Amino acid sequence: MDALRTILSDTLEVLASGGFDARELVFAEPASARDVELLEADLGFQLPQAFERLLLRQAAFHEVGNGDYLAFDPSPGTHGQVVYLSHDDGEGHGHVLANDAIDLVQRWTRLACVGGEDWQWLPFKPGKDLALAPECANADQWRQLLGLPPDLALQLTGFAGS
Repeated sequence: MDALRTILSDTLEVLASGGFDARELVFAEPASARDVELLEADLGFQLPQAFERLLLRQAAFHEVGNGDYLAFDPSPGTHGQVVYLSHDDGEGHGHVLANDAIDLVQRWTRLACVGGEDWQWLPFKPGKDLALAPECANADQWRQLLGLPPDLALQLTGFAGS
């Protein structure tokens, strides 16, 4: 987690120095294994293993702020993929953002933690069923615009899926 904190802090510093609205990072205490068990029982399905390893607290783990959410797809065959859920069937509804929680963090950090609303990340998507593409031309231009290194990357180790 130190690598994650470092890359996020460094990215926020660059953004803040460029006049962008870079808000304070908040890292809460992780959930316990019991908390995860209770959540899974309440949801009626088992969380993806990568997410369990991170021991986060919510199934809909990111409220975008406009009524939309990022969530895990519990469907057979795509179980654990991170998908966008639009409250009004917006353009990004149902789009796959990542293969799992670890993959999302790695892709999102390479995109300088671009905003969560679909209009903010759709330029980095090659298609509805394909994950965010931090190596695409739009992503390169985005990092350049923000003054971030082209090879901005985070590799999380020690978790399933990494």
